[in-house]
Amino acid sequence: MKRDMTFPVLVFCIAVLTFSLLFATYAQQNSGRVAAKTVAAQDTSAMRFEAKFAAGQDVNRYINERLRLGADVGTLCIGGAIGGLAGCVIGNFIAPRDPSAPSGLMPFDDISQGAVVGGCIGFAAGVLVPLSGIYRSQSHPPPERLLGKSPEYVEIYADAYKAKTR
Repeated sequence: MKRDMTFPVLVFCIAVLTFSLLFATYAQQNSGRVAAKTVAAQDTSAMRFEAKFAAGQDVNRYINERLRLGADVGTLCIGGAIGGLAGCVIGNFIAPRDPSAPSGLMPFDDISQGAVVGGCIGFAAGVLVPLSGIYRSQSHPPPERLLGKSPEYVEIYADAYKAKTR
């Protein structure tokens, strides 16, 4: 006796198609979410790269590195000289040279030990104070370059600009 299998096969196919439709819909929703996350991550990455690149170009355009280096070195030299002279005067005032000590033939034999120590301390302070000021100084990015940009872009641009100017 031969059985007709047409009806059970049709029921099986309809059941498979019905349940597979649910899985296909779920897969499409998740792929849309993944694609949206991927696009958002690419947009964020592109924005981050664009902001860092623009900040680097603006630093190169607006800041003259040789002029800034010369100004910094000049500040350190002047600060060291003023600090050293002030230290010599203060050190000589605190510990003057003993007048009963014999004078030497060399021109620097008449300088007291207090003036030498004070000059060294003053020179070190005269160099370190401007150096710390130079290190802590921050250049601020030009505000006209940030008009109409998103807050994330402004933050990334400002951080890159400050890092590049250091």
